Amino acid sequence: TVSVLYWIVKDRSQMKAFVCVLLLLLNPCWADSHMNWGGASGYFIWSKTDAEIEETLAAMQKADMKVLRIFITQIDADVKGGKNAAVGDVESAVGTYNDTILLKIDNLLTKCETYGVKLTIALHDRYMLGCWGKDAYFYKYGYPASPNCGVNPSKNDCSKFYSDSETMNFFKSRITHIMSHRHSGFGKKWFELDDVIFSFEPENEPQSYLHTFSSTWLCNMTTHIKSLIPSDSKILVTDGGFGPAVNPMFKANSNCPTIDVMGVHFYGGAAGLSSELPPLVKTAHEGNKRIILQEFGSSSGAQKSLDTASYIKVALANQIPWQYWELSKPGSPDEDEVWITDNTWTTVLLPQGINSTKQVTDQDWPEIWG
Repeated sequence: TVSVLYWIVKDRSQMKAFVCVLLLLLNPCWADSHMNWGGASGYFIWSKTDAEIEETLAAMQKADMKVLRIFITQIDADVKGGKNAAVGDVESAVGTYNDTILLKIDNLLTKCETYGVKLTIALHDRYMLGCWGKDAYFYKYGYPASPNCGVNPSKNDCSKFYSDSETMNFFKSRITHIMSHRHSGFGKKWFELDDVIFSFEPENEPQSYLHTFSSTWLCNMTTHIKSLIPSDSKILVTDGGFGPAVNPMFKANSNCPTIDVMGVHFYGGAAGLSSELPPLVKTAHEGNKRIILQEFGSSSGAQKSLDTASYIKVALANQIPWQYWELSKPGSPDEDEVWITDNTWTTVLLPQGINSTKQVTDQDWPEIWG
């Protein structure tokens, strides 16, 4: 019977799906944690009002979305056309901590528990090193800033952030401070909260748009993160994803033993993703890593819904989870932001969130389904 079924699958691209279905038929318990999922980013949602946070999480729950990705970074008031509080970074100066942002994330974590959503927490944002913004590390070490990050991001040469030993020691202390923060309600340190935290990652898009790269920085930092997480914890270590100029590092990063999940960030259209994603999936799996489409989005106005659906179709065809960039009120037809009253949400993200959790995948996600 198996041999007959094998020959039914004429197209080799369908073979992975065939094998998954076969495993499900032979062992129904295998599917318990081998189901796919969707999610979103809302990198500064912790700065929003309680009402808006709950509205967002309730919408994700309705869409059966599993993971929300946030950054620990400074934010100005009322950005992207919405309403939010201005909040400083956890380091007011390098090595000097202000936990206001962590307390706000405590509040978000509490609400995540209620709505069954887990967080991915990026512990820093690469673009605060003189590209889109300027944080304590920029001011202490004086990296060249980009006059316009959207046009000339490579003008921001912050490569010393990834090579200077003093900077790296300060950054490890930052990681330890954040992950050791004791939740104001749960009474546990963040690295113990595997019921509400999906993963920690050192930084959003580390080393993006640089001309020279450190081959060791990411693994050095993920090893430090992994050392803080209890061995029996379900909390994963994600790599922070990569921007367009960091693709050469993907192979090297796939060999790092302390990275659990690799993130693909792609905004070049579904057709481009369709050709570029399969070899990245192959590389990740060869390195014993799981992989997700961690960032994608569309700012194409009337085509936004169609584009978004096409991205998700590619992710599901490759049996990997996806997270839309980004879910934020009020949304915009000409930017990547989507809100729950938008057509892209109601016709694509909401139904595809539900649909994705019904898709069998060859990647095992006990942190989601266990």
